[in-house]
Order: sequence, then C-alpha cells, then structure tokens
Amino acid sequence: MEALVQALKDKHYKKSAIKEIALLHNMKETELKKLYTTRFFYDIASIIDLNQLSELNIQKIEELLTTDVLRSKFKFIKTDLKKIIEKSLYIAMTNGFTVNINNINSGVMTANAGDSAEFIFVARAILAGFNCSSVDVRSSRYDAIIDYNNILLRVQIKGISTR
Repeated sequence: MEALVQALKDKHYKKSAIKEIALLHNMKETELKKLYTTRFFYDIASIIDLNQLSELNIQKIEELLTTDVLRSKFKFIKTDLKKIIEKSLYIAMTNGFTVNINNINSGVMTANAGDSAEFIFVARAILAGFNCSSVDVRSSRYDAIIDYNNILLRVQIKGISTR
C-alpha cells in the first residue's frame, strides 16, 4: 500500500497518473482509484476534529438567523442538529461506507448492494415516521410497503448512490 501511495506522490498526486501506476502494479485502474480515495479520505479525516467542525457549522447557522423567532426555533433543535451534523461530517470525511473490502464476488456484491439499499430505505422511512415494511420475496414486483394515511403504497427500490 505504501508503495502505491509513494508512486502517486511521485506523480504529484495527479489523477491522470493512476492508469500508469495501475498498469505497473497489475491492478485495475478503478480499484486503484478507490484505494487512493479511501486512503486519502481517512488521512484527512484523522486530523480533523469533527466536534469542532460541527460547532463551526452551528455557529454559521446561528449567524444567518435574522429574527428572534428563528433563533428561538434554532435553540430548540440546536443539540440535535449538532449531533446530526457531526455524524454526517464523519460519513462525508470517510467517503461513506467502504465497499467490498472482503473481495466478495461481484455478482454477490451487486445483490448485497440491492439488499442494502432496501434496508436503508426502510430504515429511513421508519425514522421519518412512516409505518414501513420490507417484502421478503425476491421475485415480488415491489420491495417495501408504506402505510401513508391508511393507503398502502408499494415501493420498488432501485438503489443508492453517493449523489
């Protein structure tokens, strides 16, 4: 790993050098880019105080509030928002969740990614206050059911992305 990082450092951390380095080390260019990206996100995240960074975000929000009503509403949610910001910053600074660190077969990994998307959707729906259930039949035309005002909505989940 250190030799790969040194090789990119020697190329002044230019993304255009990844292809050449991948060829030299008999690696796929996309995998090497993922490796670099993950490593560099963690390098940067390890020196950042996320508590301090979330506090700076809170201060900036407070500066933008122009009325006493908004400031009162903000005071009500401030602690919760600070926790959310800190968790979000952690995910952002570590580039989300690592993918396929166990070299799982790509077909299995694709199925796992689909299952994960479904679990994340259902969890978010529940946390948003909806009564939501997963459908456990893989051949079903839908993946989840949401009860919205006593109407059952069938949901097909296509996946998640970083965008």
